[in-house]
Amino acid sequence: PFNAYSAPGEAKGPLVYVNYGRISDFQYLVYNLSLNLTGHVCIARYGQIFRGDKAHLAQRFGCSGLIIYSDPADYAPKDGPPVYPKGPSLPPGGVQRGTVMLTVGDPLTPSIPAI
Repeated sequence: PFNAYSAPGEAKGPLVYVNYGRISDFQYLVYNLSLNLTGHVCIARYGQIFRGDKAHLAQRFGCSGLIIYSDPADYAPKDGPPVYPKGPSLPPGGVQRGTVMLTVGDPLTPSIPAI
C-alpha cells in the first residue's frame, strides 16, 4: 500500500512520533521540546487532518520522510462497531491508502475532473 503522489526515494533518519501530524503537534515538538526535526522520519497517526497536510507539514519542518499508520484506538476501538466485513472498522491486517496531493481534481486538469 502507498499514498499516491508521495515523493519518490528512500527516507532515512532518526524516528520521531508527531501524534496526528497537525501544525500544533509539530510546533509542540519544536517550540516546547526544542527538537530540530530536520532529517527525521516522522511517524503520525491517520486522522484529525488530511494525510496530504501531514506530508506538507513534515516537509515544512524539514523531515526526510513520513510514516502514517492507522491507530486501532481510532479505527477499530475496543467498544466500537465491529471490524470489516461485519462492520465499518478497520480489521487488524487492514491498511489505509489514498493521496497526499494538495489539489482539487486531476493533476493534469487542476480544479476539474479529467475527461
